[in-house]
Amino acid sequence: MRHYFPEMEIDVAEIDPEIPPIATQYMGFETDDKLKVHVEDGRIFIKKRLRHNPPEPKYDMVILDAFNGDYIPFHLMTREFLEEVKGVLADDGVVVANVFSSNRLFDAEFRTFVEVFGRAQAYFGEESTNVMLAAPGSAGPILSMRDAMEKARAVRQDRKIAFNLVEVAQRLAPKAEPEADAMVLTDDRAPVNWLKDQDSGTR
Repeated sequence: MRHYFPEMEIDVAEIDPEIPPIATQYMGFETDDKLKVHVEDGRIFIKKRLRHNPPEPKYDMVILDAFNGDYIPFHLMTREFLEEVKGVLADDGVVVANVFSSNRLFDAEFRTFVEVFGRAQAYFGEESTNVMLAAPGSAGPILSMRDAMEKARAVRQDRKIAFNLVEVAQRLAPKAEPEADAMVLTDDRAPVNWLKDQDSGTR
Protein backbone atom coordinates (compact mmCIF):
# COMPACT_ATOMS: atom_id res chain seq x y z
CA MET A 1 0.00 0.00 0.00
CA ARG A 2 2.78 2.42 0.92
CA HIS A 3 4.52 1.72 -2.39
CA TYR A 4 1.54 2.96 -4.39
CA PHE A 5 0.42 5.67 -1.94
CA PRO A 6 3.68 7.26 -0.67
CA GLU A 7 1.86 10.30 0.68
CA MET A 8 -0.07 8.21 3.22
CA GLU A 9 0.54 8.76 6.92
CA ILE A 10 0.49 5.35 8.60
CA ASP A 11 0.57 4.21 12.23
CA VAL A 12 1.33 0.55 12.91
CA ALA A 13 0.54 -0.98 16.31
CA GLU A 14 2.57 -4.16 16.90
CA ILE A 15 2.67 -5.85 20.29
CA ASP A 16 5.80 -7.95 19.65
CA PRO A 17 8.99 -5.82 19.75
CA GLU A 18 10.87 -8.45 17.72
CA ILE A 19 8.63 -8.14 14.67
CA PRO A 20 9.64 -4.66 13.37
CA PRO A 21 13.40 -5.42 13.18
CA ILE A 22 12.69 -8.79 11.54
CA ALA A 23 10.46 -7.06 8.98
CA THR A 24 13.22 -4.54 8.33
CA GLN A 25 15.90 -7.20 7.92
CA TYR A 26 14.01 -9.66 5.75
CA MET A 27 11.15 -7.74 4.11
CA GLY A 28 12.58 -4.29 3.41
CA PHE A 29 10.25 -2.62 5.91
CA GLU A 30 11.32 0.93 6.76
CA THR A 31 9.88 3.62 9.00
CA ASP A 32 10.02 7.36 8.35
CA ASP A 33 8.20 10.54 9.30
CA LYS A 34 4.99 9.23 7.67
CA LEU A 35 5.20 5.58 8.73
CA LYS A 36 5.57 4.98 12.46
CA VAL A 37 5.57 1.78 14.50
CA HIS A 38 4.10 1.79 18.01
CA VAL A 39 5.20 -1.26 20.00
CA GLU A 40 2.11 -1.89 22.09
CA ASP A 41 -1.21 -3.69 22.11
CA GLY A 42 -3.55 -2.39 19.41
CA ARG A 43 -6.37 -1.67 21.82
CA ILE A 44 -4.09 0.31 24.13
CA PHE A 45 -2.94 2.32 21.12
CA ILE A 46 -6.55 3.13 20.16
CA LYS A 47 -7.41 4.10 23.74
CA LYS A 48 -4.48 6.53 23.82
CA ARG A 49 -5.68 8.14 20.58
CA LEU A 50 -9.12 8.61 22.11
CA ARG A 51 -7.67 10.29 25.21
CA HIS A 52 -5.39 12.64 23.30
CA ASN A 53 -6.05 16.31 23.96
CA PRO A 54 -6.39 18.17 21.65
CA PRO A 55 -7.95 15.42 19.52
CA GLU A 56 -5.65 13.99 16.87
CA PRO A 57 -6.79 13.70 13.24
CA LYS A 58 -9.02 10.70 12.67
CA TYR A 59 -8.07 7.83 10.41
CA ASP A 60 -9.40 7.40 6.87
CA MET A 61 -8.80 3.66 7.22
CA VAL A 62 -8.26 1.28 10.12
CA ILE A 63 -6.97 -2.20 9.24
CA LEU A 64 -7.34 -4.99 11.82
CA ASP A 65 -5.08 -7.96 11.15
CA ALA A 66 -3.99 -9.51 14.44
CA PHE A 67 -5.39 -13.00 14.06
CA ASN A 68 -3.88 -16.42 13.31
CA GLY A 69 -5.03 -20.01 13.38
CA ASP A 70 -3.59 -20.84 16.79
CA TYR A 71 -4.87 -18.09 19.04
CA ILE A 72 -7.10 -15.07 18.55
CA PRO A 73 -6.93 -12.09 20.94
CA PHE A 74 -10.59 -11.72 21.91
CA HIS A 75 -10.24 -8.13 23.16
CA LEU A 76 -9.63 -6.99 19.55
CA MET A 77 -12.97 -8.36 18.36
CA THR A 78 -15.59 -7.14 20.81
CA ARG A 79 -18.35 -4.56 20.52
CA GLU A 80 -16.55 -2.33 23.02
CA PHE A 81 -13.31 -2.43 21.03
CA LEU A 82 -15.07 -1.68 17.75
CA GLU A 83 -16.79 1.28 19.44
CA GLU A 84 -13.31 2.56 20.29
CA VAL A 85 -12.20 2.03 16.70
CA LYS A 86 -15.27 3.92 15.54
CA GLY A 87 -14.16 6.79 17.75
CA VAL A 88 -10.86 7.22 15.86
CA LEU A 89 -12.38 6.66 12.39
CA ALA A 90 -13.24 9.58 10.11
CA ASP A 91 -16.93 9.92 9.24
CA ASP A 92 -16.17 8.99 5.62
CA GLY A 93 -13.55 6.40 6.56
CA VAL A 94 -13.62 2.62 6.55
CA VAL A 95 -12.51 -0.15 8.91
CA VAL A 96 -11.36 -3.44 7.40
CA ALA A 97 -10.62 -6.69 9.25
CA ASN A 98 -8.88 -9.77 7.86
CA VAL A 99 -10.63 -12.77 9.45
CA PHE A 100 -11.35 -16.46 8.88
CA SER A 101 -14.65 -17.42 7.27
CA SER A 102 -15.17 -21.12 7.88
CA ASN A 103 -16.34 -21.10 11.49
CA ARG A 104 -18.92 -19.63 13.83
CA LEU A 105 -16.48 -16.97 14.92
CA PHE A 106 -16.83 -15.28 11.55
CA ASP A 107 -20.60 -15.16 11.99
CA ALA A 108 -20.15 -13.50 15.39
CA GLU A 109 -17.58 -11.02 14.07
CA PHE A 110 -19.88 -10.06 11.20
CA ARG A 111 -22.82 -9.61 13.58
CA THR A 112 -20.67 -7.48 15.91
CA PHE A 113 -19.53 -5.25 13.04
CA VAL A 114 -23.14 -4.61 12.03
CA GLU A 115 -24.10 -3.97 15.66
CA VAL A 116 -21.47 -1.22 15.98
CA PHE A 117 -21.33 0.36 12.53
CA GLY A 118 -24.91 -0.23 11.39
CA ARG A 119 -23.70 -1.61 8.06
CA ALA A 120 -20.96 -4.00 7.00
CA GLN A 121 -19.98 -6.15 4.07
CA ALA A 122 -18.02 -9.40 3.92
CA TYR A 123 -15.84 -10.09 0.88
CA PHE A 124 -14.87 -13.71 0.19
CA GLY A 125 -12.00 -14.76 -2.06
CA GLU A 126 -12.29 -17.70 -4.46
CA GLU A 127 -9.68 -19.95 -2.86
CA SER A 128 -8.69 -18.60 0.56
CA THR A 129 -10.63 -19.23 3.76
CA ASN A 130 -9.84 -15.65 4.75
CA VAL A 131 -12.46 -12.98 4.33
CA MET A 132 -12.39 -9.20 4.55
CA LEU A 133 -14.98 -7.55 6.75
CA ALA A 134 -15.50 -3.89 5.87
CA ALA A 135 -17.65 -1.25 7.54
CA PRO A 136 -17.93 2.46 6.69
CA GLY A 137 -17.85 5.42 9.02
CA SER A 138 -21.08 7.28 9.73
CA ALA A 139 -21.01 9.15 6.39
CA GLY A 140 -19.36 6.49 4.24
CA PRO A 141 -21.15 4.41 1.57
CA ILE A 142 -21.03 0.67 1.00
CA LEU A 143 -20.04 0.28 -2.63
CA SER A 144 -21.94 -1.93 -5.05
CA MET A 145 -19.80 -4.38 -7.03
CA ARG A 146 -20.22 -2.15 -10.08
CA ASP A 147 -18.95 0.88 -8.16
CA ALA A 148 -16.09 -1.20 -6.76
CA MET A 149 -15.06 -2.20 -10.30
CA GLU A 150 -15.04 1.43 -11.41
CA LYS A 151 -13.02 2.48 -8.35
CA ALA A 152 -10.53 -0.33 -8.90
CA ARG A 153 -10.10 0.61 -12.56
CA ALA A 154 -9.56 4.29 -11.73
CA VAL A 155 -7.11 3.61 -8.89
CA ARG A 156 -5.08 1.17 -10.98
CA GLN A 157 -4.75 3.69 -13.78
CA ASP A 158 -4.01 6.65 -11.49
CA ARG A 159 -1.42 4.84 -9.34
CA LYS A 160 0.12 2.67 -12.08
CA ILE A 161 -0.55 -0.49 -10.06
CA ALA A 162 1.38 -3.42 -11.52
CA PHE A 163 -1.19 -6.15 -10.84
CA ASN A 164 -4.75 -6.23 -12.18
CA LEU A 165 -6.75 -4.64 -9.37
CA VAL A 166 -9.99 -4.99 -11.33
CA GLU A 167 -9.46 -8.74 -11.67
CA VAL A 168 -8.85 -9.03 -7.94
CA ALA A 169 -12.06 -7.12 -7.19
CA GLN A 170 -14.03 -9.30 -9.62
CA ARG A 171 -13.01 -12.44 -7.72
CA LEU A 172 -14.55 -11.19 -4.50
CA ALA A 173 -17.96 -12.53 -3.52
CA PRO A 174 -19.81 -10.08 -1.26
CA LYS A 175 -22.19 -11.00 1.56
CA ALA A 176 -24.29 -8.22 3.07
CA GLU A 177 -25.95 -9.85 6.08
CA PRO A 178 -24.61 -11.93 8.99
CA GLU A 179 -26.29 -15.14 10.09
CA ALA A 180 -29.48 -14.39 12.02
CA ASP A 181 -28.53 -16.48 15.06
CA ALA A 182 -24.95 -15.15 15.39
CA MET A 183 -23.92 -13.73 18.76
CA VAL A 184 -22.53 -10.25 19.42
CA LEU A 185 -19.06 -10.42 20.95
CA THR A 186 -18.59 -8.31 24.09
CA ASP A 187 -15.83 -7.77 26.63
CA ASP A 188 -17.88 -9.91 29.05
CA ARG A 189 -18.77 -12.65 26.56
CA ALA A 190 -16.40 -13.42 23.71
CA PRO A 191 -15.59 -17.16 23.48
CA VAL A 192 -13.62 -16.57 20.29
CA ASN A 193 -11.21 -19.49 20.51
CA TRP A 194 -14.14 -21.88 21.06
CA LEU A 195 -16.18 -20.35 18.25
CA LYS A 196 -13.34 -20.65 15.73
CA ASP A 197 -13.45 -24.44 16.14
CA GLN A 198 -17.19 -24.63 15.42
CA ASP A 199 -18.21 -25.31 11.82
CA SER A 200 -20.24 -22.67 10.03
CA GLY A 201 -22.57 -22.87 7.06
CA THR A 202 -21.44 -19.47 5.81
CA ARG A 203 -19.39 -20.77 2.89
